[in-house]
Amino acid sequence: MVLEQMEREAGSPARFGRRLNLLALAIALGVMGVTGASLWQSRQDAWDSAEIGARNVIAALGRDIGGNIRLVEAAMEGVADGLALPGIWAYPPDVRYLILFDRSARSPYLHSVMVFDTEGESIADSDGVLVRPLNVADRDYFRVHRDGPDAGLYLSEPFANRLHGGITSIAVSRRLDGPGGEFRGIVAATLSLPAVQQRLAGIALPADSSLNLFALDGSILVRQPPLAGGQRLSLAGAPTFERVKAEGEGVFTGPSAIDGGQKLYAFTRPAGLPLILNTAIPTREIMQPWLRKAAIMAALTVLLCGAVVVLTFLFQRELTRRSRLEAALEALAVTDALTGLANRRAMDRALEREWRAARRNGRPISFMMIDLDWFKQFNDYYGHTEGDQALRAVARLLLETARRPRDQAARYGGEEFCLLMPETDAAGARRVAQTLHAAVARRAMPHAGSPGGTLSLSIGLATADPRQQEPGPGDALQLVEAADRALYRAKAAGRDRIEARQVA
Repeated sequence: MVLEQMEREAGSPARFGRRLNLLALAIALGVMGVTGASLWQSRQDAWDSAEIGARNVIAALGRDIGGNIRLVEAAMEGVADGLALPGIWAYPPDVRYLILFDRSARSPYLHSVMVFDTEGESIADSDGVLVRPLNVADRDYFRVHRDGPDAGLYLSEPFANRLHGGITSIAVSRRLDGPGGEFRGIVAATLSLPAVQQRLAGIALPADSSLNLFALDGSILVRQPPLAGGQRLSLAGAPTFERVKAEGEGVFTGPSAIDGGQKLYAFTRPAGLPLILNTAIPTREIMQPWLRKAAIMAALTVLLCGAVVVLTFLFQRELTRRSRLEAALEALAVTDALTGLANRRAMDRALEREWRAARRNGRPISFMMIDLDWFKQFNDYYGHTEGDQALRAVARLLLETARRPRDQAARYGGEEFCLLMPETDAAGARRVAQTLHAAVARRAMPHAGSPGGTLSLSIGLATADPRQQEPGPGDALQLVEAADRALYRAKAAGRDRIEARQVA
């Protein structure tokens, strides 16, 4: 009973446990917050890295493809300038060849540069002085210049190159005009699409990614990897292509017009030509390394937070065990081992505490001293074992009488007990004393050495009003001394009675 009271009074382990729980919760939330922020930043870094990588690849390929086509365009301008020289066709063939093709580009994509007359017949050839016979009147790149003067630099549709074993090619062409603006033929350079394909194949791409070279009409000129079966495809009208065509250069995420998957697109116009170069990378491939990292970090975070919770639980359990042990040891120091009541040391503490409270609150305080009559004779006649049983019985009756939470019962020493009653006046203290006296009488414990034949009590009561006392050392002891004098008077008057004193 003393242990429970001490635990209620202390309360510190419970408060510390609550604070420890809050600290553990704060640590767990902090770890999860830091991990979440780190993962979010890592995700953003992965996405930014993918965008930068895609932009760099497209920029490098765009410079390569655009630069080579611009070289071819410069060579074609050289041919056009040469053809404008007076009497160029009167020059010896080898001289004419040097004049026309001295600036011919050395591009890995270029097959040849040729000049065609108004009927589409070849009249000059960069591959040699002897002109290879070829008529291109059926080709779109010839017709577009023949039918109008405004085509400018024109990129043809892909075709099977008749001079190079049917290799798929495109032609870059420009119109040749006479002095009056009349059509005089074209100069055209043929570019190998397999060579462009080979260049794109040298770029390492994530799984299910692609590199595409489009004409402005939406047709795919070159794709890496190629479509199944080498089929040709046009994406004209597809939302992604129309956006790429409209913006010219940039990065965005959208659904694929080919497989429907969500992809990151980076695109550009190589050297401002009527071509579109783009790369399409599945977003799942961008996020997959991050997802693996996130799964590992999330698992580690859960384990760490779990460890914090488990360690907190173990620490609290150990703290509770130690607190109970300390409370038990403290209780042993202030508990009477025989009766389980508080001992004199505990009573002294309670008396000082309640005396100060009574002075603050202005309430009376009473103290009861209890002595078992002729107890030496009881022990001599019945033995110490029975004497101990009698002391325990009286202690239980005393506890039953002291029902209020602040009432403090104690064994004062030997066969003496005491009861501290805060906020109790003289009349209330006498009622408690009468209740205890009557309870012992009803118990009727045999006592051969007592005149009445049963065990009885002598009780001394003292009541004080601390407000009327002069402050000084040992104030509370006046209450004990007054109760002790009242007890002595009860014993001197024949025992088995109650005497009371008021502390002056």
